Amino acid sequence: MTASFLKVDDIIDDVRNQIESDNFAGYDPYDTLNSPFLKPIGKWGKVIATQFQKRNPINIRPLLLIKKEINPKAIGLFLQAYSKLYKVSPSKELKSKCETLFSILDASQNKSSTGTSWGYNFEWVSPKKTLPKHYSNVVATSFVVQGLKEYFEVFGELRATELIAEASNYVTKDLHVSKTEIGKCISYSQIDADFCYNASLLASEILAVDYFVNKNKQTEELIKETVSYVISRQHSNGSWMYSYDPVKKAERRQIDFHQGYILNSLKNISELIDYTSDKLEKSLKNGLTFYKKYQFNEAGQSHWRLPKKWPTDIHNQAQGIITFTLFSDSEQAQNIYLWTINHMYDNQGKFYYKKYPIYSIKTTFTRWSQAWMLLALINLKLAK
Repeated sequence: MTASFLKVDDIIDDVRNQIESDNFAGYDPYDTLNSPFLKPIGKWGKVIATQFQKRNPINIRPLLLIKKEINPKAIGLFLQAYSKLYKVSPSKELKSKCETLFSILDASQNKSSTGTSWGYNFEWVSPKKTLPKHYSNVVATSFVVQGLKEYFEVFGELRATELIAEASNYVTKDLHVSKTEIGKCISYSQIDADFCYNASLLASEILAVDYFVNKNKQTEELIKETVSYVISRQHSNGSWMYSYDPVKKAERRQIDFHQGYILNSLKNISELIDYTSDKLEKSLKNGLTFYKKYQFNEAGQSHWRLPKKWPTDIHNQAQGIITFTLFSDSEQAQNIYLWTINHMYDNQGKFYYKKYPIYSIKTTFTRWSQAWMLLALINLKLAK
C-alpha cells in the first residue's frame, strides 16, 4: 500500500500498537554489548562488534541473548509524543499511558548530590571514548526534559517541574563548561570537556526549559553564551560540523540529522527565554536553507552524511519531518513523510533502520526508529 492510501492517524495507531505491545522496550543499534557473550572482549573488540552489528541486515540479537530493554531517551520522546497527542485526542487510556511513561522516567533517573540525569541502557564505546551502561549524558537528559516539559504543560504534574530543575542542576554543576573568546560550550558528559555543538545546545535547552517552567533566570547569560558559541562555529554555507578539537584545532566533519538538532535547539531556546538577535535570525535562516537544499533530494529522501548520500537513515528522515514542521515548512515535511512511508515502512507499524540502493536493514529499533518517527508523525498531524 502506498502512502497516498495511508492516513497519518492510521500509521500513528499502528506504531503505537507495536511499541505498546512491547511495553515501550526494544532493541537499539548500539545495544550489542548487552550480550553476555561479549562481556570479556577488550575495547577494540567492543568497537568492532558494535559497528558490525549496526551494519548487519540480519537481526541476531536473540541468538546473542540481547533482551529488549527500556531506553530513557526513547521514553522521553514517547512522553513528548503521547502528551502532544493527548492535547488533540484526549482519552483516559492515553492519559494512563502518559502517566506510565512519566513513572518510568522518574524511576530510571541517575540521581547525584547536585541534580538528576539520564543515560542509555547500553555501554557506549568508540575509539576515543567509553560510557558505561546507564552513564548520564546531556543528550539523553535533554530529550527526557523535553518530554517532561510537554507532560507538565498538558497535565500540570508538579513532579515534572522538580525533575526539570534537578536536570538543570546537573548541567550547571556536574558538566564541564568551557569558556572561549566567542562564548561557552557545555560538555556531552562528565568524562571530559569536549566541544560537541549539538550536545552543548541540548544542554542549554535544558536550562531554557527550566527558565520557562520554573522561572529560573540564573542561567540566562550562560544560555546566551552557548548560543553565541555555536553560531560562531557555523560555516558560511549554513552548515555545522559535529564538534571541535581544541588540541588539534580541527573540526570533526559529520553533517547529518545533527543539523536538525541544532536548528531545533536554537529556535526552541529563542522562544523559551524570549531572546533573539540579528545573528541568531541569520544563522537560523542560513542553516535551514542548507538543511533543505543539500541534505534532502527533491523527493524527500535524506542524504546520510554529506557528501555521502547512502544509506538513507530513518533518524535523518524523522528529524527532517520534525524540523520542517517546527519551521512551518509543511510542504517539505510532507515530502519527507511520503518518501519515508513508501520506502521505509512495513505498513504494520514498523519502520526500517536503513535503506541501501539494493537492500534495507529492516530491524526495528525502538529509540532510533519508532520513537523518532512517532514524534515526527504526531508533529505532522498537529501541523495540519
